[in-house]
Order: sequence, then C-alpha cells, then structure tokens
Amino acid sequence: MNVDVSPDGRTLAFDLLGDIYTMPVGGGKATAITHGMAFDAQPAFLELFLGC
Repeated sequence: MNVDVSPDGRTLAFDLLGDIYTMPVGGGKATAITHGMAFDAQPAFLELFLGC
C-alpha cells in the first residue's frame, strides 16, 4: 500500500487492490477515484509553484 498526503494536509490518497482512494486525514469514508481493469498504484499529489 502506498500513501500520500495532500499539500494542505487534509487528505490522504492511497492505493488498495489496484484502485486509488482518497479520504480525510482525520478518518471517515474512503472514496474510490479510480476503478476498472487497470491496476492503479502509487498515488501522488502534485503541487504547482508559479514563480514571479
């Protein structure tokens, strides 16, 4: 199982049995954000920085 924390620290993303889920850091219901025949793994949040 791979886990990542969102940049704002409020959400976890994790993989389980080939699907990726999100859930609040404090607990609660996990929501599948991928599903189907493909084996999805290693979720990661991407934070974009715009320089001036």
